[in-house]
Amino acid sequence: MTAPSEPATGLPRAASRKVRRAFERNLLGSRLRAHEVEGPELDLDAAVAAWAESGGTGMGSDQLFRSPHRLQGEAAVAVLVDLSQSTAGWTLDLERVALILLGEALQAVGDDFAFFGFQGHSRMGCELVRIKAFEEPIGEPVLNRVASLQAGGYTRIAASLRHVTELLGSTGAPHRILLLVTDGMPYDVGGYGGSYAVEDTRQAWIEARARGIRPYCLTVDFAANQYLPRMCGPAAWTVVNRRDRLPEALLTLYRRARL
Repeated sequence: MTAPSEPATGLPRAASRKVRRAFERNLLGSRLRAHEVEGPELDLDAAVAAWAESGGTGMGSDQLFRSPHRLQGEAAVAVLVDLSQSTAGWTLDLERVALILLGEALQAVGDDFAFFGFQGHSRMGCELVRIKAFEEPIGEPVLNRVASLQAGGYTRIAASLRHVTELLGSTGAPHRILLLVTDGMPYDVGGYGGSYAVEDTRQAWIEARARGIRPYCLTVDFAANQYLPRMCGPAAWTVVNRRDRLPEALLTLYRRARL
């Protein structure tokens, strides 16, 4: 099965590859180990030193390259995507692309990661969808789950945020990052809305931080500045001005959280 990154999603395959490679270069660039025997980049300092040591014969050290240093297990990342009924269509398509792009990039970087979706169906019907577990690789089962994601229900964030916080907290990774992708203000049936829903989500956000987790929110809601500063704090959220930039924005948000 191929990743759902065709033009219908707003991000053609060629653009997807370009975004992913730019992300990998940017993130891995700060972790290039010098004086390697082989690697994608020449270590100019090592090459000059080897030439000088050899007296210009070219018979010096062969440790002339820089190569990416994978930091496996240093960070654990959980991505929680909104599957409420308002995401049906373009937003859900772009969430699918974003998950696959981020998954491929994270696999290249070497961080542990998991993907989840959420929907609200009243207080007794909070649904958390496991898309990819931490121990799973990006493969056909995960791609099938991404392709089969369905929109429905409402935007009840706090319950799923608390559950994913527990999962992240049990990983033992030194750095733990939670990325929330949503298209609107928290809301569910049964009177769950307005300032009450915002405060409930804010409290879940505070609980995540108290566990040593760094939560960030990415939204396509243009009205988000009316409630996200209260819900998430002043520097832990980003609004995507164009929905077709959602996949790239998620990669950028992760990079910002990780560096």
